[in-house]
Amino acid sequence: MLFAYLLQKPWCKLGSMGVGIYFAQFYMKLLHYRRIDDAVEKKNKYPIIDFMHKSSLLRLFMIAIGISLMVTDLTVGRHAIADPYSWSMLQNDFYYGLTRYTFPIGGFLVIFSLFMGSFNLVKELMLRPFFLMGGSLCMISALITPLVLQLNFLQAPDGTYVTFYMVVTLGMANMILITFFAFLLYILIQYPAEKIFSGIVEKYLSQRKILTAYNQFGKAREEA
Repeated sequence: MLFAYLLQKPWCKLGSMGVGIYFAQFYMKLLHYRRIDDAVEKKNKYPIIDFMHKSSLLRLFMIAIGISLMVTDLTVGRHAIADPYSWSMLQNDFYYGLTRYTFPIGGFLVIFSLFMGSFNLVKELMLRPFFLMGGSLCMISALITPLVLQLNFLQAPDGTYVTFYMVVTLGMANMILITFFAFLLYILIQYPAEKIFSGIVEKYLSQRKILTAYNQFGKAREEA
């Protein structure tokens, strides 16, 4: 019932998608902030981002809040997993409704604190080819996750008794399988397609052109 009413419906995922869209816009502003040379202009146009760059205490606070949100979201449902009928439908509504927002918010708080100067070692590791390749697998993983999960459950000869440790091990196994199949799809389909069509598509649509159009729109809105 939870999958039918709370997890599988498209509108149940709008919250996490909205959080992602907001932080994508914030990231565009961050890129534009970094391209401004004058420190006074940076502070005047983007005071919040400027303060986040200069305040190490705020960045540590963001990391603490972000990790707390993610750990809480991952562990607060332990009692309901151990005893599935202990939570009412209203409690499940609150749990899935809130975690769809708070978990991505926690992740983005940690990521943006790293982008703005905290823990240079982690930031350097994120620029390594291994992490960049892992970022290329995110979209593929999101697309194939429902299919992999359905195939995994349908191939089980018997029903799966859901316990806390079963959820943890099953989740880890699903992540490994999804990453493996995403890597295969990337190597066999996405990477060759990018190389073949990059010369054609980049003439009309590229990240630099999108950023330029976004900046022009921002300037036009400020002038208006």
